[in-house]
Parts: sequence; C-alpha cells; structure tokens
Amino acid sequence: MRNRGPIDPRVYLASVYMVFRSILIFALFALLLSRLDLSIATPAPRVKHDPNSTLKYTLLFGYQGWFSFPSTSPVGWLHWSTGGTPRDDNVMFDAWPDLSEFSEAELHNTSLYYADGRNAKLYSAYIPSVVDRHVQWMSDYGLDGVWLQRFTVDLNDGSPLRKFRDGVLNNVRNSTRNHNKLYAIMYDISGDDQFQSHLEEDVQYLRNLGVFNDSNYIIHKGKPVIAIWGFGFSDRPGTAQQCQGIVNAFKASGLSVVGGVPTHWRTLDGDSKTDPAWMDMYHSFDVISPWTVGRYSDESGVDDFFSTQIEPDVAALAGTDIDYYPVVFPGYSAFNLGRGRGGTPLNSIPRNGGKLYWRQAYKISANAERLGITMMYNAMFDEVDEGTAMYKVVSQEDEIPTTGSFIYLDIDGYSLPSDYYLQLARCVTKAMSTLAPLGDSVTTDC
Repeated sequence: MRNRGPIDPRVYLASVYMVFRSILIFALFALLLSRLDLSIATPAPRVKHDPNSTLKYTLLFGYQGWFSFPSTSPVGWLHWSTGGTPRDDNVMFDAWPDLSEFSEAELHNTSLYYADGRNAKLYSAYIPSVVDRHVQWMSDYGLDGVWLQRFTVDLNDGSPLRKFRDGVLNNVRNSTRNHNKLYAIMYDISGDDQFQSHLEEDVQYLRNLGVFNDSNYIIHKGKPVIAIWGFGFSDRPGTAQQCQGIVNAFKASGLSVVGGVPTHWRTLDGDSKTDPAWMDMYHSFDVISPWTVGRYSDESGVDDFFSTQIEPDVAALAGTDIDYYPVVFPGYSAFNLGRGRGGTPLNSIPRNGGKLYWRQAYKISANAERLGITMMYNAMFDEVDEGTAMYKVVSQEDEIPTTGSFIYLDIDGYSLPSDYYLQLARCVTKAMSTLAPLGDSVTTDC
C-alpha cells in the first residue's frame, strides 16, 4: 500500500466542518417538519354552496319568540304562564332558561324565587336587545339562522297579538341582518279555522314590508321560501284541495314552499289525514319536513325511526324535485304545559347528556350523501314550553326556583354547561355545511 503521507490539517478541518454542517442541516430540517401543520395533506371538506338555495347545507332552528311580560309588550304575560304573573301553579314551561347574561331592564319579576331569596325573573322577546342576544349566541357558536314561527291564529288585523308578532318579526329582521344570520318565516296554522285568509293576507303584508327582499332572507330554488306547518295533520284544519290550492298559488306568485307535514304523510295514517287526495297535496311542496318531536325517546328508537320512516320517505320522493328536510330535537318535557289535561311527566323524553340529539344528527349526516339529504331542521332554539330549547338552559338544580317543577341540564346525571347544546349544534352545523358525517360519539370538539 502506498504511504499517503501526513494529513493536511486544513483538509481534516474542512472534512469535519462538512460533516457537522450536514448533521446540523438535517436536524434543522427535522425540527421544521415537526413544527409544520401537515393537515394540508388531508384538506378539510369544502363548505358546499348552491347559488339557488341558502336553505341547503344548513342547520336552521325554529324560533318561537313568543315570550312576553307586561309593560314592554301589548299582550302582557305570554307563554310563561296560563295567565297572570308566573307562579308554581300556573307556569306553562318546563326548561328554565339561563338568564345570567340578561340586564335588569330585559327581565320582569315573577312569583317564583331562588333558594337565596332572589326573584326568579323572566324575559320578553318583544324587547329588541333580548332577541339580539339570542342571535348573538347564534353568531358566537357559528350557527346558520332561524325559522321565525308565525302563528296564523294571532294575525287578526289590529289585535294585540298581531302587534306583538310584528314586533318580534321586526326584532328578528334587524338582529339577523346585523349579525349576518339567515332567517325565513314558518307559518303554523294550529287552531285557526281562518288560516287561508290569514296566510294570504300576511304573505302580501310581508311582501309590502320588503321581507322577501332582505339580503339574508332564505331562498330555495332561486326564490324566497316560506314554510307552512300543519297541513294534513289529523287535528289541524283544512281539506287537501284547499291546502293544495294555497301552496300552488304561493308557488305561482314566486315563492318556494316548505311543508311541515305529519310523520306519516307517506302512508296516510297515524297523525295524517287519510283522504287519498292528501298524497297529491304533500307532493305539491318544494320541500317536505315530517315532524319527529316525541316520535322516539332513546337512541334505539332513533335508529328504528331512521330505517322505518326516514329512509322510506326519501325513497318515496325519488324521481321528484322535492327536497327532504328531517327534524331533530334534544329531548322533550311538557309537564307544566299539559298539567291538568292528562299531560306527560316531567322530563318525559330525557336528553341523556346530548346522546338523543347526537344520535339523530349522526344518523342523518352519516347517510346524507347517500340519500341526498342536504338540510336539517332543529326543533327548537327557544322552546322551553316543551323542553326542546337548544339555547342556554341552567345546568344545576340549585339554579331553578324552589317551587314549581322545571328541568335543568344536569337532571339526567351529567355535568353540563348551560351552553352545551349550542356547542353540539355548532358541530352539527359544520357537518351539514360540508355533508361530512359526524362521529357516532357525542363531542363538542369540532
């Protein structure tokens, strides 16, 4: 072997430097990779959009807005009690709202008291700031908007109830516009034998107000949309021919029409009227939304309802241009509302820590692409009467009055914050915006 001679120190140092630099570059590159958010490798689902429909890819809430107290509205106490100041023997609601964010000016004394002696006050939706707070919550949790409930029986010209309803409508218009939230009108014909004239006159009234031209008013099939709840129910007024004529006339006038229909619309039995003419009537709607509240009470019931009602419903609409609009709800309790009338017990359909609500949303979202379901209706945002309210409800028993019977979020043995269902709704809203399936386990991490 040939002798290479002594190593030049400069060469040796240069070699060491090159090795060290290579190691340093590799280490820095590895560190950089560890800090990078590589989620771009699996991009999040894109939010879907239909230029002809702001109804699609949404979760919208029913908004009653029917609560009132004296001095701020033309109707006095409304929906908090059967008449007069709310007390333990006349209240007509079950879920106690969380009012910790409300100002004194937005609340009114009742005849109910908390354990610490404070008066248990309640709010009025006739006060603009009250509705604005509710819509602010929708904004805070990334929710889409509301269907404002408008009961036709209240719409007699000049009546105090009409004035109240118009005031709440004005509040909802202003607040949804200011918070960039969607809204539309959902009529309810319950208890109204004059529903046809009330519908026709009020739709014209809304046209004159410019409601259907509001930039945040919901459209479907390129037209402003209204919903009519109650056509075809066995205990609601109207014939199939009468109701179909109303829907056809509204559609011809440039509106899309959603039908809040009986659960058993497809089979013309159960809660539906049975005249075969109702089948054509139901198929005259642009969107069909069968009622589900109270139709099941646990997760297995949700699964059974999905397979025996929702999937066959969707199949029955195959080949039509009618959209299917399923309804979800968190739980049910109407003890005070039905007291003395053979009503249901308190907390008759437990929320079970959100499991009932989540199972419904999960089943729909997991099958939405396959079934072509692009929208979901949430009953309700503020319905404390029947305990379906999704807004902030008190968490613990010590937050309800000492007398009377009320539900609170921890009633089923779960420790939940008052905004828990708004958090769940945020996740469902995100899922509907992309038609991405929810996981089967309840979570607020979305």
